[in-house]
Amino acid sequence: MLRQICNGFLALVKEGIIHRDLKPANIMKKGKLLKLGDFGFAKQMQSQSQMVATTVGTPLYMSLEILKSEQYTSKCDIWALGFIFYELLHGDTPWTANTELQLVRNIEKIPLDIKRKDLSP
Repeated sequence: MLRQICNGFLALVKEGIIHRDLKPANIMKKGKLLKLGDFGFAKQMQSQSQMVATTVGTPLYMSLEILKSEQYTSKCDIWALGFIFYELLHGDTPWTANTELQLVRNIEKIPLDIKRKDLSP
């Protein structure tokens, strides 16, 4: 599953596209095949270092830069991938909150908790 999600992400990177709303609900499954979907917030980038400031996406999966209304690059999707991978391994998200401000505070102050002790290094 992780490999297929990463392959979809790499296809976007090759085309210079950032998705900006990667989350489990936007990963479609047919049999054993996974595909990324919902490109409503996607953006074509001129370069991987191009900065963007538009706040779009699903807050729980947004990178810290987007949550803080700062400029960000195409790397914002890597944050979402990490969130998704954590959720696949642990069954829930690494941080939760009732508001975006609380989510920012939790991400900044609460260390990442690896709950499953049976994961190999």
